[in-house]
Amino acid sequence: MLDHVIKPFFLVFGFLLCCTTLAQTTDGPSDAVLQSCLLGTTVETWVALELTLDQRRRVKHIQEACMEECELIVASKPSTNPGDGSTILAELKNVLTKDQFLAWSQRCSQP
Repeated sequence: MLDHVIKPFFLVFGFLLCCTTLAQTTDGPSDAVLQSCLLGTTVETWVALELTLDQRRRVKHIQEACMEECELIVASKPSTNPGDGSTILAELKNVLTKDQFLAWSQRCSQP
């Protein structure tokens, strides 16, 4: 009688357990930590990471877009879909070199 309730419960539980395990095996900080770090990263940090002037200009635009997305989430406007931040981080990865992104994300993981 309870099979129609128990089976879906265990399927969902197994899926969540699997996703949690996979999420814990990834290296570096989470996307949420990186987004927060992106908002707090100063021009001095970007200069220290040896970004070109063009890269710093593009990163500034990405930071502004990230702030707008965060404001939409806080405002919880039901008519908008602000996204999960993956587009913002993907754009940042496109602007930075692999070494720059790695160095920046390592800074973000430090307390």
